[in-house]
Amino acid sequence: MIPDIGHITKKRSVRVGAPLNTSAYIPRGRHLLLGQRRNKGSTDALILLGKCIEHTSVRDMYDANVWLDVQFPHVIFICGKRGSGKSYDLGVLAEGLALTGVSGIATKDSRITTIIFDTQNQFWSLGVPPSSKLPEDKAQLSELASWGLQAAPLTDVTLFIPMGDKKFLGTEKEFVISPSDMDVNDWCGLLQVERYSPMGQCIRTVHRKVTESGYTCFSGADLASEVRVAPKKDYELDDVIRCLLRDPEVVDQMQSITRDAVLWRLESLQDSRLFAQGGIQVTDVLVPGGVSVFLLRNLDDATKALVVSVICKRIFTVMGEYHTRRKVARRLSDEVPHRDLPLGVWTIIDEAHVICPAHQTAAAKSVLVEYVKRGRDAGLSLVLATQQPSAVDPSVLSQVDLAIVHRLVLDSDIGAALSRFPSRFPSEVAVAGQEVGDARSLVRLLDEGEALVGDAESERGFLVQIRPRITAHAGDEPSVVSYDLGA
Repeated sequence: MIPDIGHITKKRSVRVGAPLNTSAYIPRGRHLLLGQRRNKGSTDALILLGKCIEHTSVRDMYDANVWLDVQFPHVIFICGKRGSGKSYDLGVLAEGLALTGVSGIATKDSRITTIIFDTQNQFWSLGVPPSSKLPEDKAQLSELASWGLQAAPLTDVTLFIPMGDKKFLGTEKEFVISPSDMDVNDWCGLLQVERYSPMGQCIRTVHRKVTESGYTCFSGADLASEVRVAPKKDYELDDVIRCLLRDPEVVDQMQSITRDAVLWRLESLQDSRLFAQGGIQVTDVLVPGGVSVFLLRNLDDATKALVVSVICKRIFTVMGEYHTRRKVARRLSDEVPHRDLPLGVWTIIDEAHVICPAHQTAAAKSVLVEYVKRGRDAGLSLVLATQQPSAVDPSVLSQVDLAIVHRLVLDSDIGAALSRFPSRFPSEVAVAGQEVGDARSLVRLLDEGEALVGDAESERGFLVQIRPRITAHAGDEPSVVSYDLGA
């Protein structure tokens, strides 16, 4: 059953000539449903996105509730300039995924496993409700009341922080990345070298020797003797450096300038506590109904992408094998595997231009391309958010089926965002009585929290006011004016 939602009143009038037809519409209560490829009109697994804020001459949908069906996997692209509301959207999605029908923002009976790669350390607040003592939260609480929603924290949030980072809540769990979980592409991405460059080939050769064929190592005080080192699957950073320095074949065949360049970059990682045996286990995050937040702000961009790569590869593999076993068992009438894993996983990535940049090497690129192209069979959804749509690798955006576009101002970013819009744009748009020429102009006119939403299953995109969050939003810009919290 869809809960009752309050109403909105906008001072600015937006009128669109074309009628609005989404993938499904429920007249009673006025609910627009997005993302339904099957079971059109089903209300079993919906989460509340916001309200329609445009008027049409035929079947006016202004103030209608906008819901996203999450029963099946999605690839969602969210973009907008800083302060427009894109990170806020990620919190809105995480809340809906993590809560059930009693919350008023969802209709499903069970929670959906969610993993957030937080590049700015702002989603720790999912476990905290907004406070009436904080000026920045008062407007949020007032808006929640007008929508008929209640503020509440999420109760099953686990925060992960890189080993060596300072804890600011005290409840964070430290994690490390095991070198044995990294393949050649990961190493090249981390060290910022092209896969088929001389340095990339050097990394490939050393990695193959350490993990597959083994290598010969100079030993002894005078390095006069040689010993044979067997390959190791569970290798460490020191093994890679030792092979690079002491394997005669590597020393003879690789130019010293190439080996030194790789060596210096590897040695710079030795001071980091992030790389060690016993890396994070995928079962730590694949908790049915849990929310895992990786706080990555203090890592450099290459290392952020590496963390995403390693974890997403493991999720893709484990969930793919799990669903294959389930499908085989169902077809053969065998016992379905015990549900020790979630049926679906939503992965949320903020600042996608950092994790999969368009014109730079990054460890996560090939992994995320595979994730969006084949992840649906494994029950995997992906949400990418960015303030620079033109800086995101286009191959990662190839399977987008829902786009949420907030205000953008640069032509290159507007063009990149609209090129990935999965439905046609609204036509004959007038804002405050003034005709808007095209979709580009419309995107420039959006207010904070407003978005142009496009769904592959709907006839055209339309304007939405994103709902207020029920948890605290830690992504607000700090005020330059001091205030007394006790006032």
